Amino acid sequence: MVLEVLALFPRLAPFKVITLDDGWDQWNRSFMFIMCVLFGSVITMRSYTGSVIECDGFIKVPVEFAKDYCWTQGLYTLREGYDYHSSILPYPGVFPEDAPGCLDRILDNGGRIVCPLDKKDIKYERIYHSWYQFTAFYFWTASCIFFVPYMMFKFFGMGALKPVIAMLHNPVETAEDLELLTSKAARWLFVRIHAYMHTDQYFGKRVEKHLLFFTIVSTKTCYLAFSVFLFWLTAQMFHIGSFLEYGILWSREEEEIGVNYKTQIQDKLFPKMAACEIKRWGATGIEEEQGMCVLPANVVYQYLFLIFWGGLVVTVVINVISVLCAISNLCFIQGSYRNLLATSFLRDEPAYSEIWRKSGTSGRVILQLIAKNVNPKIFEHVLNELVNLLRESERKDFREQGQEEEEEFIHPDNELEFEDTL
Repeated sequence: MVLEVLALFPRLAPFKVITLDDGWDQWNRSFMFIMCVLFGSVITMRSYTGSVIECDGFIKVPVEFAKDYCWTQGLYTLREGYDYHSSILPYPGVFPEDAPGCLDRILDNGGRIVCPLDKKDIKYERIYHSWYQFTAFYFWTASCIFFVPYMMFKFFGMGALKPVIAMLHNPVETAEDLELLTSKAARWLFVRIHAYMHTDQYFGKRVEKHLLFFTIVSTKTCYLAFSVFLFWLTAQMFHIGSFLEYGILWSREEEEIGVNYKTQIQDKLFPKMAACEIKRWGATGIEEEQGMCVLPANVVYQYLFLIFWGGLVVTVVINVISVLCAISNLCFIQGSYRNLLATSFLRDEPAYSEIWRKSGTSGRVILQLIAKNVNPKIFEHVLNELVNLLRESERKDFREQGQEEEEEFIHPDNELEFEDTL
């Protein structure tokens, strides 16, 4: 059953044989992408199937009208109604707005505690909860955001490398087939590596030679920026409680349950009971009627957002490490070269080292990706063929340069003969 489910995602990493990006990026474009799509699907189905809201206490309007009105116009709780014991306020944030700020208390011994006048007439602050109206669209948008950097990654040079790697995955039966396969790949590599190693133009040295490096670093930076942005954007959906500390406060409250009377963070972010006020024109003008509504879907949402919070925390940490690793891997030439030799089980050859040093960051990126996705034996054949092509090209360039020098050189005897004719 598990294999059948995984087979439904053949084009998503890590279920693909050929992957151009590393595991850090695959976490963003596969795990977080699938999680956002899954959560968006669950919330969409939950919003249009079953009961998402139930209201009571309305006399002047029909029940169905009250539910639709409260769902679209938004529910509210009172900021002063949190962090009380359930014996005082059974529903966090929900109590009559005309209630006094405090009441006079009569003690058992006949004494009396008088409430200050400035505390009796207090205006309570309403906190409106309307985030649930666009939650499904939010997760669908988040899934697209996590996939956008990969499209940029493929567009700026990486997409052309995948057909070459796919060709090297073709099965070979004879040595001639292997030689034909590796020679094609080596010629493709030769065109790019030779250009990186021998370009004299400013554009080629500064841009083309390091374009793939900038593409990788930019892609990883986008993953980091998008994950931080989604973390911040999700926190802006809630006007009470801190989503940035959601998982930390949840675990801390589970340990301190029953110790104090603080309202749990999930009840602040996802109220199960909220108040609603309906205004309409009546015989005496604008009439107001208040009631209470239950949001059963928030029981599910609080756990979905807890998982999403954990995923965002891990994603931000992963993306920070990913950016640092990419910069260090491509800037520290000798260390990345040793890593290439270890990955492909190669011996340290002077020709390999020269190609690695002179081909720039773009050439090193191409060699690393091919080594990661191709059988080490085939990669060794391709690299050896590439060395032969580069040597032939150097000999050809040397011969052409020698011929040009001979054409420009005038022998002294020929010069004297030319003067005699004059």
